[in-house]
Amino acid sequence: MKPVKQLFLFSLILILILSIYLYVTKSKEPFNELSPRYCKGGSYLWQGEGPVSKYCRELASTPEGMEKIKAQSCGLGCMGRPLNEFEDTPMSNSLWKNEMC
Repeated sequence: MKPVKQLFLFSLILILILSIYLYVTKSKEPFNELSPRYCKGGSYLWQGEGPVSKYCRELASTPEGMEKIKAQSCGLGCMGRPLNEFEDTPMSNSLWKNEMC
């Protein structure tokens, strides 16, 4: 078999395998089932008009929904800092408050 024919046959088989893989995994998109874990980050990230933003705004409109969102993250208005490697300055203390104001 000539090298060109081998390359063509290999490419055809590879395209077929990739097509089957994409067809099978197409139904497993992450947004098929919305959950509170997509609402991390607070209302700033829910300002769009997409399905996730609408879901998060509707979920946050009830006290039970806010509890579900808070269970997935630190909640809204988190105080403190994530790591201890930052140094306190007059511009920001350990609670991230500006003492100069």
